[in-house]
Amino acid sequence: MGEQTSTGAAQWITPFLRGVASAVPARALLNDAAGRGVLIDLDHGRRLWRSVAPLRPLALDAALAWALEAAPVRVVALDAVSGKPRWRSAPLPWPTWAAASAQAAGLGGASTLHAGWADADGLGSPPGLSDLLLVWRLRQPSGGMKRAAPSAAVQGACRIARADGSVLPWEGASATADVAGVLSAQAQTLESADPAVLAQEQHQNWRYALVQCAVGAAGAADPQALQLMLEAESTAKAQPPWQCLLDDQPGPRHKARPPPPKR
Repeated sequence: MGEQTSTGAAQWITPFLRGVASAVPARALLNDAAGRGVLIDLDHGRRLWRSVAPLRPLALDAALAWALEAAPVRVVALDAVSGKPRWRSAPLPWPTWAAASAQAAGLGGASTLHAGWADADGLGSPPGLSDLLLVWRLRQPSGGMKRAAPSAAVQGACRIARADGSVLPWEGASATADVAGVLSAQAQTLESADPAVLAQEQHQNWRYALVQCAVGAAGAADPQALQLMLEAESTAKAQPPWQCLLDDQPGPRHKARPPPPKR
């Protein structure tokens, strides 16, 4: 899980079921239905913490979890144990139209973004203190919005300092030569006959599935929640499977509008 592939001077993190994962310790940072970050212990299926605000998972290791948050669009580093913010970076150098679109869409749909730990030698950082290298491609949504850029899509890269979140320029061929390959990389997705399974992956003898399920009183119009499930692909491992509900804190309910007065 969370396998990394080497690309030049960087190791790019493979997405894990709409999030990211680390192998040691075995944890995953996913989104619940409201877009908040949820850190899961993959060995036991325990939810360790949930973020207060919506975010987009970027990277994860034993000490920190990095994510993208809006208003303004920037990187936030969360303590991997408590989930409390350690620092927030300066706003990312995105075009104005891209930042506004990301905020309006809740960080979804405005960009295709992958992040990875860069090799320490390649970036000149001491071992264990590698910066986060971000590469992005942003496409302006069609319809309704005025064109604020000469091209419908832009791409770029920057470094986020691990120590304090400083945004550093990362230019040249080494930063952008593999942008297309990095941004097109996707985790292995297995097909499922169950329409409730939104995504699933197989790692060794385990299958992880992100399932949409109903919660609430039976027979009522139950709200939908996300559930992470672990299933054994074979009998090679005796550890029992588990299920972890991601959405036991539903978002605010919108009050129904009163019917218009009769004329």
